[in-house]
Amino acid sequence: MQKKTSCLEKKGEEICEVKKCLLESALYVIFNKKEPCNYHYSIGGDSFCGCPVRKEIFKKYKI
Repeated sequence: MQKKTSCLEKKGEEICEVKKCLLESALYVIFNKKEPCNYHYSIGGDSFCGCPVRKEIFKKYKI
């Protein structure tokens, strides 16, 4: 089964906005909710991204 990676499949057009990088293990994001993503998870109403590729995009380009 292939994982859904909405921001990468849409070539960055629908990418979730990063609010903060947390301990190199997750990104605190504003989830776009337009496409399903297996790397998105919620804790207490906040959205997080665990995608390793999305984290590298954020680290390199700050987006």
